[in-house]
Amino acid sequence: MEQAISERLPPHVVKKDSAQYRREPWARFFFFGYGIFFIVIALVGFVPDYFMPTSGNGGFPISTTGNVHGVFMAALLVLFLVQTWLVATRRVKWHRKLGMSMLVLAPACWVSMIFAARRNLFAFSPVEPYLYDLIALQLMELGLFVIFVVWGYRTRTKPESHRRIMVVLMAVLLQPGTDRMMSWLPHVPLPAFWDSNIWVYAMLAPLVIFDLLTIKRIHRTTLICLAMVFAGHFVVNIISRTPAWYEFAARMTDPLR
Repeated sequence: MEQAISERLPPHVVKKDSAQYRREPWARFFFFGYGIFFIVIALVGFVPDYFMPTSGNGGFPISTTGNVHGVFMAALLVLFLVQTWLVATRRVKWHRKLGMSMLVLAPACWVSMIFAARRNLFAFSPVEPYLYDLIALQLMELGLFVIFVVWGYRTRTKPESHRRIMVVLMAVLLQPGTDRMMSWLPHVPLPAFWDSNIWVYAMLAPLVIFDLLTIKRIHRTTLICLAMVFAGHFVVNIISRTPAWYEFAARMTDPLR
């Protein structure tokens, strides 16, 4: 594993930066700390909906679909936490074995995301326009989920890329959680939905700082992932709140209602 950590780095960086930060305990446990951080975000963002339904759930009690979706997504977060712990404690063999569970869990999460998105269409009749904006964001998340899971699987022998992809994936999936906190999070005066999108990048800021502290640059995988998330948000913000999108979304989703 440690040999793979130095993937595609210039020789002088491999010998100094990469080797040095592997010896630092804080660096070894950094991604495990990210796992704890993500679980805290999920608890703060989603758990209140189970006791006091909010606009994040259309104002309705959690449905069976929502419960199943929540179980799968919670399992994904716990898997991320356990996987980072196994790597931090150098139990790489167990990490690889447990990682194969993603072949089942990832499709289950993706399908549950579709059904959770579909349920929002039943919240009101006729459908409120903001739900079509929500559908745009959910389509972005569904697309990025597939890309990051497949990419993460293909880079499973390249841990430096693999772990960064998984971090970005978790941050993207937790945007609905930060969206539920918008009533008390500091307001950032940005146009369209950027004021809520910005919190995804806030969750990823520690990853950028980690890169700068350990390899003295932002890792190529981090840059690509951030660019993909930004592109997704850019498209969502361009099409949202437009008559053309509302008309297209209605035609696309009406048969599903």
